[in-house]
Amino acid sequence: MLNIVIVDDEQIVLDGMKTVLKSAGRDWQVVGTAVNGVQGLEVIRSSRPDIVITDIKMPDMDGLEMSRLVKEEFPDIVIFVFSGYAEFNLAQKAIDLGVYNYLLKPMKYMEIYAALEKAEEFVLERRRARLEQEEQVKRLKSSIPLLKEQDAGQKQKHRTKIIGEVLNYIEENYSKNISLKEASEKVYLNINYLSEIFKAELGENFTEYLKKYRVKKAIELLKRMDLKIYQIAEMVGYSDSKHFSQVFKEITGVSPKDYNISSR
Repeated sequence: MLNIVIVDDEQIVLDGMKTVLKSAGRDWQVVGTAVNGVQGLEVIRSSRPDIVITDIKMPDMDGLEMSRLVKEEFPDIVIFVFSGYAEFNLAQKAIDLGVYNYLLKPMKYMEIYAALEKAEEFVLERRRARLEQEEQVKRLKSSIPLLKEQDAGQKQKHRTKIIGEVLNYIEENYSKNISLKEASEKVYLNINYLSEIFKAELGENFTEYLKKYRVKKAIELLKRMDLKIYQIAEMVGYSDSKHFSQVFKEITGVSPKDYNISSR
């Protein structure tokens, strides 16, 4: 089941969306509605939905500011924003905030269904991945000898913590011009040592990991957004769309354009 909260300052839109979702015949439940971002935060905090669908232009607090606050508190909540303003800067800001999709008013029923079906797949896959990760952790813990050298354990724990911080740094800054040197400064380590433990822990160097992560994010955008290739390139940290296309093809085997066509 997907629990959904809808936020819009027009009651007719709230009623219409509730009717549309109910008529879909899917396991989708509207657990709350609100008429602005302030009320929306209260409803979201109390209901903890899987998905939030929100307008951008609203009084008191707009949808983008509400989305920013929601992502800070509940990073796993999937957010849709919709607006009658076909402006790329709003789409860019929404993506930077971690919004899952950006839809333009007026929306057709089938567009809403299709977008929610993709989001449902995303939510369910993430649930499965989390369960699998928990099982892996359990198996790992059970396989570790009860008695092991404390010093070796502490060193591994420290290395794992460092790599975790570097991965968070990549996740938060992949759209910028970042480097291993900057990452090493963030975790106060020698660049060569960080390079060594990064590859030892993940099986690939920093540059390769960053390329794959950016391509992964680009694929998500290609699936969800109707944007130009150069716009997606900028969103994932490439100022040169030609270079971005080369990297994309190196990782996936196809160009962004061909991938975009085949995924529709």
